[in-house]
Amino acid sequence: MEREEAIGSATISPTGNRFTLYKDLNGTTYDVELPLTSHVDPNELRDELGIPGYIDMKYFPMRSAIVTLWAAVNAHRLNELFPMAFEKKLSNKPIPALLFGGAAIKIHCKSANC
Repeated sequence: MEREEAIGSATISPTGNRFTLYKDLNGTTYDVELPLTSHVDPNELRDELGIPGYIDMKYFPMRSAIVTLWAAVNAHRLNELFPMAFEKKLSNKPIPALLFGGAAIKIHCKSANC
């Protein structure tokens, strides 16, 4: 007998876990399978962007910022790099992106990463 129980927007079942990210007004739901996994190496992306190696990559918001910057810089070729994820070309050129506040300070100030 299959058992499912709802916990907030998550559904736990013997066949796998799913989390509803968004439910549209027309009833369409956008789910992801749990646990979430990452298929990118933020350190490699940081190096490719030329961002200093002293950046604290254990700090999740900084890792996310690096991935976001890399995606913006490479927006014009994301569909080539990840054909299964992007059906259409997002942009014909890189998307200008800037960091501000704490993230910008961490990139420009080595002592802010201690």
